[in-house]
Amino acid sequence: MEAILAAIQPYEIHGTRYFRIAYALRSDPDKISEGRVAAEGIYKDPKPGDRVDIRILLGVIDEVKKLSAPES
Repeated sequence: MEAILAAIQPYEIHGTRYFRIAYALRSDPDKISEGRVAAEGIYKDPKPGDRVDIRILLGVIDEVKKLSAPES
């Protein structure tokens, strides 16, 4: 699902790094959804405003990939 990151918060649980993310889907830009992803499942240096592809498996965010900026 294509989305825009609204917020990112890194944190650790028992030494394992995760990111709490808030995002708006391209198909519903007025609704902010939240989830978490393990550090291995997200690209380096995520920032609010990044255009991303979010893969959800069994209701859990499995992977977040950064998409290139749209061409003008």
